[in-house]
Amino acid sequence: MKKHITYIFSLLVTISWLVCPSNAISGTYTSTFWNEFRTDSIHLFLDDDSNRHDVIFQNVTFSDTNWSIARQSDTYLHLSGPEADPWNISFTLSFTDNRRASRILPFTLEWAEYMNGGPSATGAMGSIELNRRGSNYNWVASNEFNSVIPNPIPASTWLLLSGICFLVGVRRHTRS
Repeated sequence: MKKHITYIFSLLVTISWLVCPSNAISGTYTSTFWNEFRTDSIHLFLDDDSNRHDVIFQNVTFSDTNWSIARQSDTYLHLSGPEADPWNISFTLSFTDNRRASRILPFTLEWAEYMNGGPSATGAMGSIELNRRGSNYNWVASNEFNSVIPNPIPASTWLLLSGICFLVGVRRHTRS
């Protein structure tokens, strides 16, 4: 009997995990941004302090049809196109916030503008936070910028390190 109760309880817990998330209603927010520097590449990152991808990029539209999305994930966008002067490219971003029903909570959008593979200018990186007061939403520039722009280790470095570790492991194995 005790075994059956454990099975039934486990089944109820599993079903509740499946049903609860389906009741969540996501909120969406759309805002338009412009390039501030001469650029041919813009990187955008979402940070909601949870690392659960609760706030994600939804849609992107451009004022210039020559610009497009080079790479996209839930929390990262790489926009690219031909060289553009400051304030020539506008892009509208739609965000979806899955944390609360029909309510957007504060989150941070980090951005970096690049030209020919390098930063466009000294101030071409920054972060802005979406704040909410009542039913009004506004973007506020942050004084402190801690970039989450990834600096990935190249595949060749991974291969070199894994090869060295393999050789060390073989040597230790043959000595013992």
